[in-house]
Amino acid sequence: MGLTISETERALQTPGSSQGPASWRSELKESLTSLFYSFVGINQYFGFVTNFQLTLTKDTPSCDTLLFANEIRHDLDSGSIILDACVVPLTHARCGKLLPALSRLMSTRLLGINLSKEETVTWKQMLPALAERCRTWKHRSSCEYGKRGAPLSTEEGENPLCSCGEGQVPAGFGDQAERAPFARYATQVAISPLFAVPHEESFVSQLANVSLPTRTTGSAITEGQGDLKRCGSCGASSKELKECSRCYRASYCDAKCQRAAWKDHKGVCKKP
Repeated sequence: MGLTISETERALQTPGSSQGPASWRSELKESLTSLFYSFVGINQYFGFVTNFQLTLTKDTPSCDTLLFANEIRHDLDSGSIILDACVVPLTHARCGKLLPALSRLMSTRLLGINLSKEETVTWKQMLPALAERCRTWKHRSSCEYGKRGAPLSTEEGENPLCSCGEGQVPAGFGDQAERAPFARYATQVAISPLFAVPHEESFVSQLANVSLPTRTTGSAITEGQGDLKRCGSCGASSKELKECSRCYRASYCDAKCQRAAWKDHKGVCKKP
C-alpha cells in the first residue's frame, strides 16, 4: 500500500504544506488504505475491523454508505489485491426502514471513514464499476442504467447503483446477525488500491516513511510489541515515544511527527 501515494500527494497531506490542500485523489487513496489496513488488522489505532461506514463530513456528519468487508483476494490480472465487500447505499427511504438495524450496527465494532464532498462524489461514481468487476448476475431488461446511465446519482442520500445486483451477496453474508437486515439491499463489489504511476510520479524514496492512515473514527484499541510503541506518523517502534497529551492513545517520535500526523489524528483525538 506504500506504493499508492506519490511524493507529491504525501507532501499535500502534511499540515502547513505550501503546495495547497490534498486532492480528492489522495483523500480517496487514504480511505482505501484505511479499508485494507483495518480489514487485515494492522491499523494501529483500530485493529481488525470488517464493517465500515463512509461518512460525509459537513456541519453535521452523516453516514451515506455502509461497506461490509468479506475477504482479501488476489487480482491475478493486475498483480495486485482486491477487497471483496458488499456495499449498501443509505438512501433516505432506506434509513427509515433500517433504523432499528442501524442502531444495532452502530453499537458493534463499526469504523467510520470521513469523506469530503468531492470524495463522496468519487465513491458514488466508482461503485457501479466496482460492482461490474465481480458481477455474476445479469442486468434485467428494466435496469435503471438503461434510462439514467451509471451512476444513477452522485447526490447525498441517493443510490448510485441499479437494483439488479441487490441481494446477490456471498454465501453466509446474512448469517451474521448485524449484517442480516442489510442483505436484501447489498451489492457485491471488488475494491482495489489506486497506485501511483511510476513513469510520471516519484514515490520510491518515501517507502521507508509509510505511516498508517488515521482519518477514521471508531473505538480505538492499543497495539504493541511488548513495551514498544509505534509512532503514529512515521511508524517507528520505540520505548521512548511521547504520548499525545490529550488522548494518551497515540504516540510520536517528536513534535515534528506529531504535527505531521495532526490532520489525521485530530478527528479521533479526545480526552479519556
